[in-house]
Amino acid sequence: MRSLMLVVAMLFSCSAMAIEAPPGFDPASVPEHLRVLEGRTAFIKIPSQYDAPLSAAQGAVLRSNVPAQVVTPGNTTWIPLELALRGREFDRFLQGYISETELIAYMDKQSSEETGFVLLEDGVAVRIIAPRVEDGFATQVLPLTGHMSVTKLGGEIHVWVDSCFLRFGSAADQELLGRGKAACR
Repeated sequence: MRSLMLVVAMLFSCSAMAIEAPPGFDPASVPEHLRVLEGRTAFIKIPSQYDAPLSAAQGAVLRSNVPAQVVTPGNTTWIPLELALRGREFDRFLQGYISETELIAYMDKQSSEETGFVLLEDGVAVRIIAPRVEDGFATQVLPLTGHMSVTKLGGEIHVWVDSCFLRFGSAADQELLGRGKAACR
């Protein structure tokens, strides 16, 4: 019970902090029907094998972690192509098109500081900054808990995460995020 109260207190203290969009972010790039989700809290959740088999397998292989990409001035209003390409290569491995050795070589190549990849733990609370910018597959979030949180890092870090890994407490919010061109794989 004490730990639950601590988590709730931490979430409220984080919500009181001023959260700014990353530099160069254009709020008009968020589709109008999704703007209601801005500022809401969601949680990183690896889907079940039934809901999204490839995403669930990715989370299992990454030991209950979800890949995310740091938002930079260069990718703030566009879908992060590096994250999309990384997901595509992972899908190719899970479907048997490339070997584990090829996947590891690709991931090592992509793990430089220039690409800014980080891992978010399953269950981490995040604040929605920009849901599905350009109607793509990814959403910009601010981690509120976990090793990438404001309290752990001492400052804000916005990241792109595949929208399939976001879960809201409200079924209506979840359904709203689920609409659009992108589909969980």
